[in-house]
Amino acid sequence: MNPSLLLKIGAVILFLYSTGHTFGAVVFYRAHTPEEAAIIESMKAYHVPLKVSSARTLWDFFYGFGLAVGILNYALAAIAWIAARQVGQANSLIAPLCLILAAACVSQTVLSWRYFFLMPLVLSLAAGLVFVATYFYLAAAAGNPAHVPGT
Repeated sequence: MNPSLLLKIGAVILFLYSTGHTFGAVVFYRAHTPEEAAIIESMKAYHVPLKVSSARTLWDFFYGFGLAVGILNYALAAIAWIAARQVGQANSLIAPLCLILAAACVSQTVLSWRYFFLMPLVLSLAAGLVFVATYFYLAAAAGNPAHVPGT
């Protein structure tokens, strides 16, 4: 399997992760129980006084950061897709980029294990493993200048 394809697989996994998170867990999220609805209403009612801007509610922070995480994951997916198109042309830049993508995904895996649930853990772990594999493939190819992966 070539690194370009691996990066595209990683990008698709991150895209699916982002879509599930953004639309399933943020935009279209609805409370499942009356107790959960009461907590959400409490979050919407509690205003956090801020010295640098107008007061925001706890719900504003929860919702806003949820959207921000989705946007950042879409950005990671786009970076992986663009990197896939550059394999063979800029491998010296792509390999460290794969390590950064892997570190981000492994970090999300740990956070998902600690704070969230199985689906984000599985998706972030899968993407992280793909990016680690891509890094090692590119590193091995760098030791063999006659072999230019992805071309």
